[in-house]
Amino acid sequence: MPESLGLHAIRLLERIGEAGPGGMIYVAEGERRAEQLAEALRGLAPDLEIYLLPPGIVFPMTARLPPARRWVAACPFSGA
Repeated sequence: MPESLGLHAIRLLERIGEAGPGGMIYVAEGERRAEQLAEALRGLAPDLEIYLLPPGIVFPMTARLPPARRWVAACPFSGA
């Protein structure tokens, strides 16, 4: 059974905190889940910068992942 959206978002917030000032990139299970997680993260932590990156983007460290996935990137708010 998949993890609830709220619990998933809370666990992601913990990992974002551990990632430090560089932020993190998370690969969601699909486009809808990425949109839901981004919305939940924005609600739980409005001080974070949350970006939904389009499907098909390939980063060097993710070249072997399926291209149809959607990315959620989170960065601490820079205030700039």
